[in-house]
Amino acid sequence: MNINTFPLCTLILSIALLFSCNMDKEIEFQGIDNVKFKKLKMNGTAVVSAQAHIFNPKPVAADILGFSGDVKINDKDMGVISQTFKTTMPSNSAFTLPLEFEIPLHRAFDNLPDIFKAATKNMKVNVKMDGNIKIDFAGQEFDIPFEYDEDKALKVD
Repeated sequence: MNINTFPLCTLILSIALLFSCNMDKEIEFQGIDNVKFKKLKMNGTAVVSAQAHIFNPKPVAADILGFSGDVKINDKDMGVISQTFKTTMPSNSAFTLPLEFEIPLHRAFDNLPDIFKAATKNMKVNVKMDGNIKIDFAGQEFDIPFEYDEDKALKVD
């Protein structure tokens, strides 16, 4: 039995070429923006939303599994935030990941009335986040580090 291997070899070489292009480029974190205090609860906890921007230069999609990190308000530790999900990030594209988490804002102020006074006066607070976004690429999990440091008005949208 004589099998023509030319089509099979061509297919294998085409796939290898496709996967070798841009495979050495890393998925990159491009920043966080639109950080907003969505809700201020009576117990001094704030619901915060934000958007993380990631670029996938690879010719294959990747899954985003979640994020975790440390948050500080005015250099006071608010603790660790985390969110889990499974979202597919398309190949060769920029991707915006919506984030939402709660922080114990009362740790940054002496008492609860001070938080509400600050919110009504749109007082600015320094928000710092430092953590990782967990990615699954072709069955391999890895973390992309991120940092955020900005003064934000403590107003509830």
